[in-house]
Amino acid sequence: MSKNFITPHVIFLLSSALFLLYLLPIAGNIDQALLSPYVNTTQGFLYKNFWWYDQFAHHDMKILQEFILLCILISVIASKYQIKFISLNNYHQYLQLLIFMLLSILTVSILKQNSIHSCPWYMIQSNQSTIHFFNPLGHGRCFPGGHASLGYAWIAGFFVFYQKDKKIACFYLVSGIILGTGMGYTQMMRGAHFLSHNLWTFWFTYAVNTFLYIFINNVLNHHICRKFYNHQ
Repeated sequence: MSKNFITPHVIFLLSSALFLLYLLPIAGNIDQALLSPYVNTTQGFLYKNFWWYDQFAHHDMKILQEFILLCILISVIASKYQIKFISLNNYHQYLQLLIFMLLSILTVSILKQNSIHSCPWYMIQSNQSTIHFFNPLGHGRCFPGGHASLGYAWIAGFFVFYQKDKKIACFYLVSGIILGTGMGYTQMMRGAHFLSHNLWTFWFTYAVNTFLYIFINNVLNHHICRKFYNHQ
């Protein structure tokens, strides 16, 4: 495992965590200011139940990605049993992709279920002229952003395919960032999450994938070295 690959990612995780902790506190002034265009004193969050954001960008996008993951799983199983018309040449890597993705999604889900931070739409308090967000703890179970984790999960492909094909790896990285950010931003517009919720989702996803990459490569290197010395 190359330290030249791992070191920048560890530095990125540490520096970005400090940035989020000190410059973008959860439900802080920046978070609240970014939601102000999507809320008013009479209707609350304007796009909370708007079809495009609620049905398509939230529900339908979730179903679509779950369907894609199911198709990959079926193809991996077909490859194992040599069913050619839906099999994958490098199915071991796609199995690894699924594992990485599911573990990152599961991590975010567990953190969210045990979180004390509330969704913005539970925190809003308004009168005739002003809007306030109060008590960032409230109902809880809203941090990090669960919906964005489905999009960011695709950055797993960067870590899975990096050693074999850097172009494919970068495609997964860019696609995951775009998809996760887009899905997270639509939830911000609905009042479901603050920006900090989604950025922490990206951070946890990236951290899980970095850890899994280090762990798997250490295990593989140890296994290869042991086989080599056993044949001496």
